Parts: sequence; structure tokens; C-alpha cells
Amino acid sequence: MAIVRQFGKPDLFITVTTNPKWPEIQNDLLPGQTASDRPDIVARVFNMKLKAILEDITTNRVFGDMQAYVYVIEFQKRGLPHAHVLVILKGESKPRTSADYDRFDCAEIPDREAYPELYETISTYMIHGPCGEGINTSCSGEDGKCSKRFPKAFVDETRVDGDGYPVYRCRGPGPIDPATPGGPQRPYSFRYVSKKIRNPRRNGPKSRREAVVVDNRWVVPHNPYLCQKCNCHINVEICSTVQSVKYLYKYVYKGQDRATVALQTRRTDGDASAADDTGTNNAG
Repeated sequence: MAIVRQFGKPDLFITVTTNPKWPEIQNDLLPGQTASDRPDIVARVFNMKLKAILEDITTNRVFGDMQAYVYVIEFQKRGLPHAHVLVILKGESKPRTSADYDRFDCAEIPDREAYPELYETISTYMIHGPCGEGINTSCSGEDGKCSKRFPKAFVDETRVDGDGYPVYRCRGPGPIDPATPGGPQRPYSFRYVSKKIRNPRRNGPKSRREAVVVDNRWVVPHNPYLCQKCNCHINVEICSTVQSVKYLYKYVYKGQDRATVALQTRRTDGDASAADDTGTNNAG
């Protein structure tokens, strides 16, 4: 917590995840290889992308004047690296109003005609699920509800809730300009998901892939500039309260999953030798 005492609470919590379809990765793979076969290439390309993002934050000041940042790189079970970045901005650059929040963050699908590249990036990498009842996803609990609290509620304007957490603008279906009901409508996207259906000829559930239309309620908060530049999943969350400080730093420094393997010699009578708990614990 020394950095908090010196510079204050973090203002932004950014998660950057590798896109295995980056051309810098795909162009260096041999026929038949996938990104998971070449962790060396994946790590090098991700490091290049992360450096570019940090340069945008620190030097190019996409979020304003920055006074401190902390980041860690973790590896998912399938070998794809991702980074958690905490950014502390200077006083005049800290987000305080709804307009500041909208300038840093977005939780809506962009217009497909006006921003085709951004639309493809958001539709591909920044849509959660969809999940819920009847859909096979890891975030769906026993009650069928999403553990990440999706879908979000429709909100016309960004605000801060009673606990001090931001609620990002997430407008519902309808015309972009309310004064012209017959004009251009707010964009939407669709994704293929696995839904559980019951086959009347057999017992038990069966999975089937269906196209599901998604709207702004399923969009993960992001910064459009960073997402379009890097073409990957970049979640940007605004830290508007000091209550989350300890949680954020513990989350960033939580470390990797660990397992301990021990070998024991067997005696002639077939029993394993006495366990050396002290030695095992000291060895990790």
C-alpha cells in the first residue's frame, strides 16, 4: 500500500488480454500450428502490444496526466498472457463527472457504418456471453444467473450508484435521435452460443448452437481508442471509491495457482515412509 500512501487510490483498472488471431502471431506460425504451440511468439507479441498501450497511457496521455501505474502479467491455463494495470492520474485529470466517465469509458456497441473496424472489434472481443438460463457458460450459476451480473440494466446517462461505483451509459433499443423515430436505430450485434434444449426422444439436455441477438446490456466497459488500436479485449473500469483499493491490489498481486508434488520411498513392508511435513512446507 506504499504507492497508495504516496499517490492516492488508483483511478483506472485496465485488463489487457492476448488476441491469438493477431497477424503478428498468425504470420509466424507453421502450417498446422496454433498460437498455443508457440508461446514464445505469443509472449513477444503481447509484450509489444502492452508496451504500446503503456506508452499511450504514460507518454501520449490518452487518459490525461498520469503520475503512477502498476501492472502485472499473468498467464491463463491455455497459455495466453494478460495484464492487469492500475493507473493513478494527477488531480486535474481524475474522472469526476459523468462526462469524464464517458470520455474514458464506453459500454455500448458502436455504429457499424461509421466505425466498421471498431464495430468488429467490440462485437468480437467485448461482448460478454450471452449467458444465463439455458446457455452453457462458465459464469452461469446453479440458479441460471450470471456471476458477472450481466445483462446490465439500460441506463440513459452515466451515473454513480449508492455504493460509489460507476454505472455506465447503456442505452436501450430505439432511434439514435429521439426527435426522429424513423431515423437510424442504435446498433446491435449477434453471437453464436450453445443453448440447452430437451430432445423429446431422449432424456437429458442436449446442446445446440444458436445465433442470439445482443444489445448494449452485454457490452464490457472499454476505451474505444485502445480497443480499435490493439484489436483485442481491453476492459477499462473506473475506480471511483477508495473502498476498492485493497481488493484491487490484492487482485493484481494474487499470484499463480500452485500445486505441490512429493515423492516418497516405500519400505519393504509396503508402508510409505513417514511424511516430512516440515521439509515439504519449506520446499513450497
